[in-house]
Amino acid sequence: MITHDEMYNFEDLYADEETLNIVLGGLNAVDLPKLNTTDQESARNLLVNYGFDPEISDQHRALEKLRFDAVHFIEKRLLQDPDNPSERMEIPEYIRFERDVTRLMVMASTNENGHGRWACAILRIMHTLTHISNDLSTNFFPSIQKIILDRVLDFVHTDPAGDVYLGTDENGIRLYMLDIKTQKSFDSLLLKLLHKSDNVGADIFDRIGFRFVTFSKFEALQALKYLRKHIFAFPNIKTSRTRNTLIDIPRYHQALNKLLEQHKQGLMSAEDVRQLAINLAESNEFHPQIDKAELRERNVYSSTEYTSLQMTCRQLIRVQGPPISSFSPDVKDGLVEYRFFFPYELQILDKSSYIESRRGRASHAEYKRSQLRAARKRIFPWLERSGTKRK
Repeated sequence: MITHDEMYNFEDLYADEETLNIVLGGLNAVDLPKLNTTDQESARNLLVNYGFDPEISDQHRALEKLRFDAVHFIEKRLLQDPDNPSERMEIPEYIRFERDVTRLMVMASTNENGHGRWACAILRIMHTLTHISNDLSTNFFPSIQKIILDRVLDFVHTDPAGDVYLGTDENGIRLYMLDIKTQKSFDSLLLKLLHKSDNVGADIFDRIGFRFVTFSKFEALQALKYLRKHIFAFPNIKTSRTRNTLIDIPRYHQALNKLLEQHKQGLMSAEDVRQLAINLAESNEFHPQIDKAELRERNVYSSTEYTSLQMTCRQLIRVQGPPISSFSPDVKDGLVEYRFFFPYELQILDKSSYIESRRGRASHAEYKRSQLRAARKRIFPWLERSGTKRK
């Protein structure tokens, strides 16, 4: 017979499997089906470890703003089904007006009822918002934007006829268009993070971006060469994000070398070499063999029909700001220089590829719908399980 004094709490033998899947890899906090904060004290402890003490007034206000913004975003972007606009869910009023985040966390510890599910949804958005609003570079973004824009646009000019060129001399490359992205909207940042498995604000690489559209694929290669020579340093390219779906450059160079050899032998004029090089670049023979499964793995919401040269560059930024401590070195006029790398995106494509990208599967509207579907699936996982549209 085991007495009460000999009873043992066997729960101590078990780890918290769901949260360990986050700590040790394989799961993101946004994808947790529920929390394990069954009372307000454990909820408060988790909040404090996260970085917010609800008993400190400014941190309490920050939590309230995050909660308010999360509810607003859900109401604005996620309640309506993008494929069936007449289908719209409603946040239960009890959840919508609950201002105590620890209460939401306790409710989120069960997914057995609507309140728990909706509390989870709000907390998922709050977590994502936190990573956007607490990225240190956000404080310097106007300066970052000016530095990168000035660097690129110093090498772009418009002639008296209104034509835009990459390059400031007579050898400039005429552009069909130049599209500049100077900042993602707050909603776009949030949607982008919601479909990223890592869900970390610092990993958004295209807050600033440039799309150079040339008239031909040959000129697209010329634009790449010009940008590499004058604007970005190739060692600062983030190679894991480089993508070439426009032209098979190694095979193209092999064919070009054969033309140059014929030119050296006097069998072909320089102008003939150039014209054949232009024709070869446009030929389907040199269209790259695209592994669509690999492209889809990199970004499951981008169309595999979009063809371009795409890369993420990292620019060394130098900005002035107040010192973060009394021990900051080199303080001048109350300011210190901060140095860090900031990413921006470059895309280069020809006119026909750009026009094709504006329609069909590669359309931006379809891309956004795919993002929205994914965000709803992640924030409202019960819809996927139940097969219902309304709760």
